[in-house]
Amino acid sequence: MSGNAFLVRCKEVFVDRKLLRSESDIKKVGFGTAAKYTAVQAAMLTLLWTLKSFERTALFFPSVIGLLIVVRLVALPKMFTPKDLSELDAAVG
Repeated sequence: MSGNAFLVRCKEVFVDRKLLRSESDIKKVGFGTAAKYTAVQAAMLTLLWTLKSFERTALFFPSVIGLLIVVRLVALPKMFTPKDLSELDAAVG
């Protein structure tokens, strides 16, 4: 899956910093910030995957999609600077 910013960041966490592309999110915002953002994404993906995997909780799947919007608009601005978010969001859109 080339072009998927989440998967690219997951891979880049394990690459020597000297070998990273110049446009790498890790080089733009720093390792800690990129790792924290990726961890939040991984947690949300895990929540979505877990909910959809069980018949009893699959009904809540659409609600969690709405929760992603709340997390992005409310929680992430408290965890990251506006500059960091604009850099990390640029990779998505």
